[in-house]
Amino acid sequence: MATPRRDTDVETFCGHDLDEIVDEERGGQLCGGRSARTMRHWRSIGIGPVYIRIGGGIGYRVRDLRDWQDENRVEPTGRAA
Repeated sequence: MATPRRDTDVETFCGHDLDEIVDEERGGQLCGGRSARTMRHWRSIGIGPVYIRIGGGIGYRVRDLRDWQDENRVEPTGRAA
């Protein structure tokens, strides 16, 4: 049985609060070690995780990075023939 969540508990992903906003460099690191350049390229072609425009910069909410990874998870179906 799961332990009940207390108000002091914070849900995290890779040591970051899920509602924390990180820059594209850290966002890439949280997306499997991708570079900031890859993150920019993905944005330019309309793929990759959801991002946030903040003034002249780009940010990623940690929750969105985790969700994007979950959406792209592939379950093996068995051995290749």
